[in-house]
Formats: sequence, structure tokens, C-alpha cells
Amino acid sequence: MSSDTRPTIVVVGASGYLGRRVAALARARFRVRATYYSRPPDEDHTSDTVWQALDVRDGAAIAACVAAARPAVVVNCAYVQQGPDVEAITAVAPGVLAQAAQRAGARYVHLSSDVVFPGRSDRPYREDDDPAPVHDYGRAKLRAEQLVAAAHDAPLIIRTSLLYGGADEGPQERMVRGALAGDDLSFFTDEVRNPIEVDVLASAILELVERDRHGLLHVAGADALDRLTFAQLLAAAMHADASGLRGRPRLQTAGARPGNLALDCTKARGLLRDTVLTGAREALSRRGRRSGTGW
Repeated sequence: MSSDTRPTIVVVGASGYLGRRVAALARARFRVRATYYSRPPDEDHTSDTVWQALDVRDGAAIAACVAAARPAVVVNCAYVQQGPDVEAITAVAPGVLAQAAQRAGARYVHLSSDVVFPGRSDRPYREDDDPAPVHDYGRAKLRAEQLVAAAHDAPLIIRTSLLYGGADEGPQERMVRGALAGDDLSFFTDEVRNPIEVDVLASAILELVERDRHGLLHVAGADALDRLTFAQLLAAAMHADASGLRGRPRLQTAGARPGNLALDCTKARGLLRDTVLTGAREALSRRGRRSGTGW
């Protein structure tokens, strides 16, 4: 019999960008059961983490996974932004996971997004503002919030924004590197977000779990930036010439895009004691000074 008396946390989607960091940081306090769809990250296949394949489109598999783990906490980081499985993975699965957590008597944390809002506000969105997404991904994220709230007595639903940084390059960095290398990419000049470092978000999630918080919270970086400005900051942190990055208004792209998605994170900042929701300007300036010649 194991002498490890730590509670168990199930991190769903732990092979993804955010999920990997949540699982890694959670090891300090929890026994970690980490799920993946196709294969676990090789470097994270450690003896103190139990990796388990899980297809979140399979409700019976979800129920069996959570019941077998007997967790204290379930954190859902799994999603897709496009393709035929957006409804099943991004919208429906979070509610099924919440129901399984409720049956197991476990806390449940769901990661949502700023794109549940239309982006037409002249001020940052607060938690009590009415969501009205303008595209399919945003609608899937909002449906997930509704299903989670209906399935679990006291979930923690965290709306966040663009992720960057961490030990591995994320999609934002890869886009910038591609644009700098000559890829046909441009960045919106009129879509405003609050980018947050992936490790900061992971730390905030776990601190809020430790403090037994629930409800709806906005957790994002301190700086509201348009996509082009953010890309330029990323390039500067890479010690690259950002002058070649191109911007364009979102109305020049196909499909609906939200505008000002700035989030008011006053409530979260008041609850967090150990995690500072740093802005991208400060974080990337610090990273650039530390890296010297690159990332």
C-alpha cells in the first residue's frame, strides 16, 4: 500500500500547452493523474505522475477514469478551436467531466475563454457581463460554461486569454517566429486581449484550488494589447527585428472576429495572494533581459 497521503488531482488534456504546466506544478501538493488523447509527453513521463489515455468524446470513458482516480480535484484543460469535434470536445465534454467530478465528490475547474464575449464593450468585461460570442468556438466555450454550471454544485470556471511563455514555445511564439521567417501572416490591430504567461495561469489555477474558490473568475494578464502590439513584444523578447511584422484590421479576414476582449480581473487579483497577474509588457521585457540572445 502506498504511503503517499496527498490528494489526487486529475488534469484532463495534460499533454497540451496549459495542461502540462498545471500537471507539473501540481506535483508539489497532489498525486497527479494526467490524461492525454494520443500520447503523453516523453519528458513528463515521470514516476510520480500516472498518465492515462482518455478520449473526452467518450462519456463512459470519462466516468470510468474519474471514478477510478477518486480525485479531490479535476481540472479540464482539453479543447479544440476548430474542426468537426469542436462541439463534442469543447462544448459537451466539459459538462460530462463536471458530472463525473460531482459524482466523485471532487472539486471541478473548467478553463473558459474571453471569446464568450462579442468584443464591443468600451471597458474591460466583468464576470457579470452578458456573454454573446460571435463565432463557433466562442459559442462552444459558452455552452461548456452552461453545461458545467448545470452539472456541478460548485465549479470554478476560469475565463482567460492568450497564453505565452513557459518552458516550451506556445502557439503565439510560433506564429511570430513564422512571420519573422517570411510566412504570410499578419496580426490584428483592432482585436484586444490580455495575454498571460502559461506558468502564471497554471499557478493561479492551483492557488485558487488551494483556497477553495469556486464560481466564475476572469484570470488574465494585466495589459490589454492588440494582437500586433503583442506580437511585437514577443519579437523584442526574442531579440528579433519586429519592424517586418504586418498588421491588419480584423474586418479584412473571413468570418466574424470579436474586437475589444479586455477582461476585468479585479476579482481574481483580490483572491490571489501568491500569484501575480503580471502584464505582458513587464513579463516579456524581463524575459528579454534574462535571455540575452534569445529564448
